[in-house]
Amino acid sequence: MKVYIKLYAGLANYMPDKKSDNLWAIDIEPNTTVYSLIKKLNLPLEKVKIIFLNNRHSNGDEVLKDKDRIGIFPLIAGG
Repeated sequence: MKVYIKLYAGLANYMPDKKSDNLWAIDIEPNTTVYSLIKKLNLPLEKVKIIFLNNRHSNGDEVLKDKDRIGIFPLIAGG
């Protein structure tokens, strides 16, 4: 199965291949959850604050399906 991940802001630095759109296609095993994928990618959990799965807020426990799209955001502050 293949899923698509987009890392935002400072998390984009964790991508193995720097691309301008920060979109990363990755093969996963069946029954992979959002959180297990984050751990597999060695993203620091303390920096992950907001997760979207197919444009909806994710709690991290969802089992991923083929062609799912995941957006991962760090804490964002602004003025």
